[in-house]
Amino acid sequence: MIDSETKVVGIIGNPVRHSLSPIMHNRALSHLGLNWVYLSFEVEPARARSAIEGARDLGMVGLNVTMPFKMEAVEWVDIKDGSVILTGSLNTLLFKDSKIMGFNTDGIGFLNSLREKSISLQGRKVLLIGAGGAARAVAFVVTQQEVARLTVLNRTPQKAHRLAQELSSFKPETEINTASYDLDLALVISDSDLIINATSVGMKDHPGIPIPTDDIDQRHIVYDLAYWPLRTELLRGSEERGARVVSGLEMLIHQGAESFRIWTGKEFPLPIVREELTEYLKSIEDRSR
Repeated sequence: MIDSETKVVGIIGNPVRHSLSPIMHNRALSHLGLNWVYLSFEVEPARARSAIEGARDLGMVGLNVTMPFKMEAVEWVDIKDGSVILTGSLNTLLFKDSKIMGFNTDGIGFLNSLREKSISLQGRKVLLIGAGGAARAVAFVVTQQEVARLTVLNRTPQKAHRLAQELSSFKPETEINTASYDLDLALVISDSDLIINATSVGMKDHPGIPIPTDDIDQRHIVYDLAYWPLRTELLRGSEERGARVVSGLEMLIHQGAESFRIWTGKEFPLPIVREELTEYLKSIEDRSR
């Protein structure tokens, strides 16, 4: 029941109607018996900064920030966590003592999702598909885990090269390079053991597959950050060829868990939330058939 003591958190972006964050966080808040509510706010780009400042002034606890504001909002915060300085983007805001504090929980969320499944990054040859905000967060955390090599693949080669240069400056002892869709893709896939899709290709509104699965086999782990459908075309094709696959739902849950801790100081009920979101997505897929 919402009353005068209810604490408010939420998500700001455009669009946000598709977001699973309200379902995820409200389930966690309810399970823990907290008098909190999580709401979504779709804001026009020209008003995003004033909306965030207004949320602070209204006494909200914090916000998640999604596209298209994750990079732009870095300039609007008073205090930047190290993850924000490193990646140049944020996804979580905390309002405290009239200040706006910014965090990026994508990278640690990705890493914790692997840890939960006992997947180590040490010594791995990683192929990262994408060079946008999510890819950047993943790339910086991956390079800190003593991987043998990180290869960046992107439809716009200039973006891949730019990210690779930043990563090389950050972690010069790690082998970091780029790959091309035109020349050496099959060889790079065969010589990688962890493949991460950090593009929107494969999501419900962007159907397709970011790379062919012909060269994927049981040696590979394939992680698709897309979470809807639960089994993207990339995951289905990779699984059929014997690869171990991980759904983007795992990163969504774990990055949400980090935001939740920042706001509430409490542990996120991972199994409860995972069950809630899985059932919700399955019900949507069943209705769309």
